Amino acid sequence: MLINLSNLASKDWDKKQMKIANVLYYKVIDVPIPTIKPNASIEQVIELAQTYKLKCMEIFDNEKENYLEKHNAVNISGELSFVYNLVFLLHQEFIRTVVSTGEYFDNEDDNVVGKASFLFNQFRSFHIENNMVF
Repeated sequence: MLINLSNLASKDWDKKQMKIANVLYYKVIDVPIPTIKPNASIEQVIELAQTYKLKCMEIFDNEKENYLEKHNAVNISGELSFVYNLVFLLHQEFIRTVVSTGEYFDNEDDNVVGKASFLFNQFRSFHIENNMVF
């Protein structure tokens, strides 16, 4: 199972990303990424990361999934200090973390200024200090 903790819900993923997610992880569950205020202290960010770690663990437990299994991971992107702290906390629990990689491009056909599309490439694993991949 893949917990998608990002600002792009899986219903909005392109076909390639969803196909790869289904092959690698079998199932995707969306969890909205929290909004981190610019004036939030690092203590508040760490507390929020701890809350989301527990939320992820609870989802794996409720789905009867062993988060140590290779086919279970958390796809995470968002505010950098939150992502860093959450990845660190999840790795302490041996929970795999990945990030969606790809390219953004402007939709020139749309008349919406600043609207961009994401062309998925791969899920890239986060690494921890001793260079092990989870």
